[in-house]
Amino acid sequence: MQEKRTTKTYSYTRRIIAVLYLFSILLFILFAVYALVIMNQFRSLINRETRRTLDLYNAQISDNLRNVDVFLIELSDNSSDVALIGSVASLENRYDSVARVQDYFQYNIRSYSDVNGFFTYFPKNETIIAYSADSYDSNYFVPHLRRALRAGDGFAERIASEKRKWVLYPFGEKNYFIRLFREGNVFAGAWTDTDRLASALDQLNDSESLIVFSDSEGRTLAGEKMEIEIPFGETLSGSARVQVSGKSYLAVSVKLDYCDYYLSALIPYSSVYAPVLSTARFLVTILLVTLILVLFVLRRTRHFVYEPVRLLGETARRISEGDTKNRVDTADIHVRETLDIVNTFNDMIDSIEQLRINIYEEQLQKDEIEMHYLQTQVSPHFFINCLNLIGTLADGGATYARVIHELISVLAKHLRYTLRTKNDTTLAEELSYVENYMKMTDIRFPGCLTYTIECPPEAEKAAVFPLILLMFTENTIKFNMVMGEALQVVIRAEIVGNKDNPRLHLVHIDSGSGFTAETLDYYASPPGNNAGDPDSMRAHVGIYNVMRRLKLYYGETAFLALSNEEGMGARVDIDVPLIFGG
Repeated sequence: MQEKRTTKTYSYTRRIIAVLYLFSILLFILFAVYALVIMNQFRSLINRETRRTLDLYNAQISDNLRNVDVFLIELSDNSSDVALIGSVASLENRYDSVARVQDYFQYNIRSYSDVNGFFTYFPKNETIIAYSADSYDSNYFVPHLRRALRAGDGFAERIASEKRKWVLYPFGEKNYFIRLFREGNVFAGAWTDTDRLASALDQLNDSESLIVFSDSEGRTLAGEKMEIEIPFGETLSGSARVQVSGKSYLAVSVKLDYCDYYLSALIPYSSVYAPVLSTARFLVTILLVTLILVLFVLRRTRHFVYEPVRLLGETARRISEGDTKNRVDTADIHVRETLDIVNTFNDMIDSIEQLRINIYEEQLQKDEIEMHYLQTQVSPHFFINCLNLIGTLADGGATYARVIHELISVLAKHLRYTLRTKNDTTLAEELSYVENYMKMTDIRFPGCLTYTIECPPEAEKAAVFPLILLMFTENTIKFNMVMGEALQVVIRAEIVGNKDNPRLHLVHIDSGSGFTAETLDYYASPPGNNAGDPDSMRAHVGIYNVMRRLKLYYGETAFLALSNEEGMGARVDIDVPLIFGG
């Protein structure tokens, strides 16, 4: 008789199922933790890149608005029409000046895309000149601004007293910022609104994200679409969760440099976590299928999940180090949800890179505009003197016909060169026009000028910007040439340095009275904005222009030194990188 078994038995199938069940739960927990880590990393990445975008925006807008300040100051200081209107009690027979100022605003508004319009106010005759390309502002805000300026309650003085900031001015359903400068009896100002300022953040301001301006207490400005309180204690250094109409947002803030307010970007958490949650749902579905699918997922986890995440982390690390051109390769990624994450990540980096490119191109365009502006700051006194001389010679009849013809020929060449729009030329061409200028001077002052130009053939094709030497020759003639007195000019060019760092060295010497001690001390270090300099320095504005153009054309390695040559007069040394032109 068979003995009855007393040991417990178990179902192998049930144990396999139980093991797979426990393994699936463990796998689910592991993937849940892993998903949380990915979500946290993704959130940190979004936070970091959003802050970087806001910082780039703040720097660019602040720089653009500083350019507006420069424009307004130069308008107040340098416009003869503005000075004329501000000095008269009545505008009778002065409407042509008003029209020119209006046209000046209309022409320049295209160069300052971050402002809505410009205006000037002349309290002495109650005249206001304003221009805006925005139809709403032209129809509503400009008339309101005129009334506010003429109200006599010190509106203009209050805004102008804010020396370094744009002042908030709510109007209707919009929030405006006004900048106003006062120079004697003239107020010059500009205005913009928050919608225009926020338009530079189109990469963030999509259909779900919010861009809001707030005061120092974290409250949104009056007239904004939503009333939101931003916790600046967290969002200025990191990020915070903010509830808006029952929806959670990731908030990042920055203090604006051009005013006393703050800008915040609110990104929906659904957008931040959507790709990760999509992947998590996919993994949960995988865990509920058959054993074969579970085993298949276990085998393929590294290829489908780990490797893309590693690439994301590696790419994020490189981007944090400044390499924004790096992207995650999707050639070997075939899981749709994972591909969504990677594509979303790559698209976000593309947007950031495009923003950097746009900012860089704006800077290049600004530098090019500044180069043209500096080139056109040429005193007309020489041209006027030449024209006066031609008129005097013309009274002599046919006797001076050859001299007049020669003077007109060389003057035409000089004008063609000084008014050209190209930013570069060759040293040989620059020297030829310097010599052409000497010929014109010799016609005006016969037998008074001698000059020497020394340039080796290998330096003639060096690329330089126009007027790099001609400006100093003009200054020499302007300040030192006297009829009947001899004047000598020496110009030398040489290639110095070594083959790894070849440089072009230019020397300009004259036998005039030389630089004053005040001039040498002033230009010992490069000046900034010389608008407020004494009259003695404004006479040498050409030197500042050359110094500024050297930095724009060659960078920080170029320098210019002023001194006095023993036994001669003024000496100018220019040292720049050797670049060969066409």
